[in-house]
Amino acid sequence: MILAGFTAEKGVQNLEHSWMLILFQLILVVGISQGAGMIAARFRQPRAVGEMVAGLMLGPSLFGWCFPGFYEQVITAAPRFPLSVLSQIGLIFLLFQIGMEFEFSHLRSKSHRRTVSFVWIAGIVMPFILGGTFGWYSAPFLHPHGSQIVFALFLAVAISITALPILGRILMEYRLESTQIGVIAISCAAIDDVVAWILLAIVTGVAKSSLHWGSESLRWGGILLYGWVGWFLVRPRLKPLFKKWLSGTMEFPVPFLGLVIAILFCSALTTQALGIFSIFGAFYFGVLVHDQKEFVERWRKTISPLVMVFFVPIFFTFTGMRVNIPGLTDPYDLLWLMAIIGIATVGKWGACYWAARWSGLDHPASQALGVLMNTRALMELVVANVALDLGAISSKVFTLLVIMAITSTIITGPVLQRILRRHPSLAKPINGL
Repeated sequence: MILAGFTAEKGVQNLEHSWMLILFQLILVVGISQGAGMIAARFRQPRAVGEMVAGLMLGPSLFGWCFPGFYEQVITAAPRFPLSVLSQIGLIFLLFQIGMEFEFSHLRSKSHRRTVSFVWIAGIVMPFILGGTFGWYSAPFLHPHGSQIVFALFLAVAISITALPILGRILMEYRLESTQIGVIAISCAAIDDVVAWILLAIVTGVAKSSLHWGSESLRWGGILLYGWVGWFLVRPRLKPLFKKWLSGTMEFPVPFLGLVIAILFCSALTTQALGIFSIFGAFYFGVLVHDQKEFVERWRKTISPLVMVFFVPIFFTFTGMRVNIPGLTDPYDLLWLMAIIGIATVGKWGACYWAARWSGLDHPASQALGVLMNTRALMELVVANVALDLGAISSKVFTLLVIMAITSTIITGPVLQRILRRHPSLAKPINGL
């Protein structure tokens, strides 16, 4: 009895100690990420770039390397599971926001349809081919104990993605959202993201299955059924529900907000059960309610700040804790990194540049469009985390992809500024949009 009481008391003390460490971690996450975001903004970089770098700073790549003792006592001593759960919840809310803020009018716009068609096709096909080919031949060296085809497919998707939310912020930062380049870039990125999410869902399904045709047919039949039910049965019934709850009030009714969050989690749980990760269900539910403008606006003003200030930095930090740059000790690691960055840049920037040229744009406009489409940022981190969780890539490849995502995003601003200084006419708004 005495031993049992002592064990219980020690367990409570350990729990309290872990809880204090977790709270201290959260203070570091929120404080450093906000500071890094403000510094990034001063250099005319998206705040997300600073937050991504802050995530790396809090991981073994900098904090753990410079202060190994303190890092071990504060970061590694606390259980990682709470941060993992919070980061996944944050991803669910973030993908829900991305889905409901997705502007589908860009996909229907007749403006510059020829250029948009050329660029979005080139921006998906060429990176996918280059990434898949590179992944197939590099798998024996970078991921020798995993599936070669799954590794190649995930690398192809990772190279193909464009970060639509960050791209939108960059266009607003440089006041390009109403320009020819801005309209074409956001339209192409919107289509590319839809295709990339579909490809990621397919590749995820392939990675989580043993490729039995019977089970696979059942899985994709369930996914298609869920998509059909959501769009044709659930979506029409949401409109009167949202109108009833939101009319005559300036705030979210608490029961209504609870219902929306419950449906969001149900959608995420459904796609997780179908084998394509919870984030797809969150994104799809956001798409289902994207035309509820009043709801989207209220969410952006009330709930979105909490998601962006608290949950998203936790995701960046959790990603940074999985990145180990000092662990790239092999002499060939730098060559692999340069190869991935080079293939990603040629696949996106190069392909979109030449597609724009063939469609009739001049050199400066094509250059600007190419560098904008090369922005990956947050979406790349989502793909990399999914692949790592599935064991489709190694921790070394994960680190390489994160560095590539940050690099491709950081260079966008300076290159775009240089192009705009030389060709200010690119920033001229166009009429008829």
